[in-house]
Amino acid sequence: MRAYLVEGLESGSLPIHDGYLNRMASAKEVGFGRSAYSQNQCIAELATWADSILRAEPCNVSKTKKDRETAGEVERLRKRTAELKAALDEANAQVSQRTYIEKMLAHGEVNLPW
Repeated sequence: MRAYLVEGLESGSLPIHDGYLNRMASAKEVGFGRSAYSQNQCIAELATWADSILRAEPCNVSKTKKDRETAGEVERLRKRTAELKAALDEANAQVSQRTYIEKMLAHGEVNLPW
């Protein structure tokens, strides 16, 4: 059971429900009944230990491999959004400047050098 929990915590493959170890699913994977968590003190302590690790670090947003991948994708998209916003702001500034020049030309308020 200990090896299963350690490997599952490291790889992010433990079955989790609401941030806690899903005892029914993990018991089925290991090959014993859910009642072992209440009848076997060692198993109960290991499950509590796993729960404490799963819930221990509030700053650690990504607890599973999928969560880490999602967090990486979110960060990549945030950077891309910032790049696109900067490009949009630059394009809007150029359009605004061009519109101003076109208005000035239309009203004859600008003297061109040619």
